Amino acid sequence: AEVHKLKLKNLKSCLQMWTSVMSNGVEKNEWYRSFLNEQLSNPCVEFFKSILGLQNKHTLPLISLVMTGLLKASNVEFHLSQAEQLQKEVDTILGDDGVIIFPSFPDDVPYHNQTLITNSFDFLYFAALNILGCPVTQIPMGLNASGLPTGVQLMANRNNDHLTIRLAEHFESNFVGWIPPF
Repeated sequence: AEVHKLKLKNLKSCLQMWTSVMSNGVEKNEWYRSFLNEQLSNPCVEFFKSILGLQNKHTLPLISLVMTGLLKASNVEFHLSQAEQLQKEVDTILGDDGVIIFPSFPDDVPYHNQTLITNSFDFLYFAALNILGCPVTQIPMGLNASGLPTGVQLMANRNNDHLTIRLAEHFESNFVGWIPPF
C-alpha cells in the first residue's frame, strides 16, 4: 500500500461549504424547524433558555448549530461549487481502492457543552467528510494519557463501504481498539 500525506486546499472553506450544503434550497425558518422539530421554536430564545438552565429538550450545541444555519453562508453558490470541486478531487485521489485516514477529533473528547466555549469548530473534522457524501467508518484506537477515548475515521469513495469496514476490522485486530469505560 502506498501512503501519501494529503492536502486539500478547499478544506479551508469547510465551514462555508458545510453551511451551504446543509441549507441549500431550504428556507431559514424550515431549516431550524426541521432540527428542532417544532412549529414555533425560536432558536435565539432557546439559546438563552439553555444558558440559564431552563432548556431541557435540546442541547446547547444543537441550538448553536441551528443558529449558525440561520445565518446562511454568504456566496452559497460559490461554496456549493467548491464542495463539488472538492468531491471531484477526492474522487480522483481515492479511485476505486483508496482510503483516507482522518482524525476523529482534533483534541481530547470535550466535556458536555465545552465546545461552545472553546473549540467551537472542532466538528469540522466530521463536517468535512459529511459534505463529500462518502462512507466513513469510525475506529476506536484506545485511550489517551488522560483516559479519554481516541480514534480515527476511514473514508473511501462512494459505494466503497466494504473498504472502510475491511480496514476497520484489520485495525481492530492489530491495535488496541475499543476499551470499556470501567
